[in-house]
Amino acid sequence: KKLTREYRFIKKNGEELYLSDNAVLVGNRIIGALTDITQKIELENRLRLLSTVALQSFVIIVITDKDGNIVYVNKAFEKVTGYSAKEAIGQNPRILKSFQHPKSFYEKLWDTILSGNIWEGEFINKKKDGTLYFEEANIFPIKNQKDEITHFAAIKKDITEKKALEEKLIDASKLESIGALSGAIAHDFNNILTIIIGNVEMALQFINSDRKLAEKSLQNILNASDRAAKLVSQLLAFSRKQPFYPNHINLIETINNFIALFKRLIPEDINFSFEYSEKDIVLYFDTLQLEQILTNLIVNARDAIYEANKKEKNITLKVSKIFICSNNIFNLKKGEYAKIEVIDSGKGMQKALIKKIFDPFFTTKKFDRGTGLGLSTVYGIVKQNKGAVNVISTYGVGSIFEIYLPVFNQDFQKNKDHPLELTKQVFEGKENILIVEDEHIVRVTIKESLEKFGYTVIDTSNGKEALEIYKNKKNKIDAIISDIIMPIMNGKEFYEQVKKINPEVKFLFLSGYPDNILQKMGIDINNINFIQKPVLSNVLAKKLRQLLDSQ
Repeated sequence: KKLTREYRFIKKNGEELYLSDNAVLVGNRIIGALTDITQKIELENRLRLLSTVALQSFVIIVITDKDGNIVYVNKAFEKVTGYSAKEAIGQNPRILKSFQHPKSFYEKLWDTILSGNIWEGEFINKKKDGTLYFEEANIFPIKNQKDEITHFAAIKKDITEKKALEEKLIDASKLESIGALSGAIAHDFNNILTIIIGNVEMALQFINSDRKLAEKSLQNILNASDRAAKLVSQLLAFSRKQPFYPNHINLIETINNFIALFKRLIPEDINFSFEYSEKDIVLYFDTLQLEQILTNLIVNARDAIYEANKKEKNITLKVSKIFICSNNIFNLKKGEYAKIEVIDSGKGMQKALIKKIFDPFFTTKKFDRGTGLGLSTVYGIVKQNKGAVNVISTYGVGSIFEIYLPVFNQDFQKNKDHPLELTKQVFEGKENILIVEDEHIVRVTIKESLEKFGYTVIDTSNGKEALEIYKNKKNKIDAIISDIIMPIMNGKEFYEQVKKINPEVKFLFLSGYPDNILQKMGIDINNINFIQKPVLSNVLAKKLRQLLDSQ
């Protein structure tokens, strides 16, 4: 008969000692052996401790086998997702899939962890009840002694509330920016209307007697209208609630497009300059986010200058490209970065103040001058785009705000077309086009402009009439141009009905409404052929020609 017991002893020096006594009865004798199992017991205690921590942790922990099947989840997973451990184990993490990410997103994730690296990023996932939520995640492989991947682990955190707060901060910051812009934009619109009205009168007066002067007046109207359209676009960029769409942008060209906007924010007694060392700095960034960052920093610089009440009033926007090593104070990955500096000659800040300026709602301005959201918004956007923010300030001298953003280092081909330059190109056609637009003067203008390019145009004022026309003449209609928001039957409903008749219909949407209103109607302008009003005839003709020539 075999007998095994474990004993705990305390050594003379106070350390614990665990022994295992293995005894065997042989005849009338007991033969035993003592084995030191201290390391084994300590390891078991450590594993038990780690298991308890993992189980009770507020962060989500998920472990899968090498095929991606879940083998362990903790209580935080159950609480956040609504799935019990029993329901989750054996399933694939795709039970949480929200279909909000493209296929390439998951492909990149798997490429990273299968190559032995850690993937860091954010998910939009779906709970058991269908609710969407945001997760911040680190996913990494677990290897055995042979360096073979046996499991994958994910450490995740629910950041849904954080995202909601960021959205509120951004919205509040937009409102603050609109307050600063509204007076200047009203001033610009009045100037633009003065140009348009004055030149219309001149064109009407000289249309018969002086053709060159009439043509010059009409060109002035066209240029002023283009300025008005850009002003509307800028105002909507600040006010509308919309998702951000990063794209490959030339940083210097993009900032140059903002300069007119910045100058409306800065009074004439402040000297403003834009300096850069290289022309070709490409970022993968959302243009509206970049505009918001720079606007907030420039408004802050302006206010700091007036609070200083100094004779010297300067704001410099400076851009350069630098290389950052892996060991740096900003915790940035090794690589090339665009360094954007906003330098002011304001009153500067003391060190104690610098530590607080990025906190939400913290402000040194008077209650009617700011909400304390501008810099926290800047910080949030920059961090979201894997960048860094730094502040150098000397009290009584001024401040430098430094923004570091990763450079996109692949070939980048910009679109060189400018709407007013397209008049040099011809996009003619002889096809039959159906136009659906409820506003008479807009419909007539589009009809006449397309007829100028050689098209035959049928026009109507609502989707219901247009549907009847298409049913009767579908073989004679090559493409449809339709407004979206119309009475009786709107553009989306009309499009869906036409698709039932002809799934291959060539359809172009027009609208003067901003993205957020269209999204509420279930229209994603990124997945349809779409042009934002107002639109120049040559731009419309080019888009139509491309649509007709597409397969």
